[in-house]
Amino acid sequence: MRRDSNLKGYTLVEVLATGAVVAIFAAVAVSQLRSRDMGPEVGQVAAEMKTFELAFLAYYSANSNWPPDSHRSVPSGMENLIDEAHWSKETALGGHYYYEGPAGEILPGISILEPTSETEFLVQLDRVLDDGDLSKGRFRTDANGRPTLSLVPNP
Repeated sequence: MRRDSNLKGYTLVEVLATGAVVAIFAAVAVSQLRSRDMGPEVGQVAAEMKTFELAFLAYYSANSNWPPDSHRSVPSGMENLIDEAHWSKETALGGHYYYEGPAGEILPGISILEPTSETEFLVQLDRVLDDGDLSKGRFRTDANGRPTLSLVPNP
């Protein structure tokens, strides 16, 4: 195809090649945004859960038993160990902290009730707290589907 030297513009091939390059860059950018690192949020939740764990262990040490169940508020008798505002606020991974006391086969644990983050961020949290496998270990998904940190070693 002969090009007239007086005409200015781009050929169809040049436009398509440029469009393909832009599409590749856009695909890479979108994938990077989708898999963004939740490191600070995961670190914050891990630190909070470990702090709460220490408070529950202090309660157990002083009372020789675990506090009663408490879902959205600080368990009874732990008001001097855990700040209510800190416990009841939304976690950095969404959802709220939840305490499940021991009952039959259920071990005491600190859960995140209805987290809104993607599972991959809960796996990151599991890597920080435990073994990176949500199906086993001290931090795992419980029978009710809640990510839970067991307060009993080697469950």
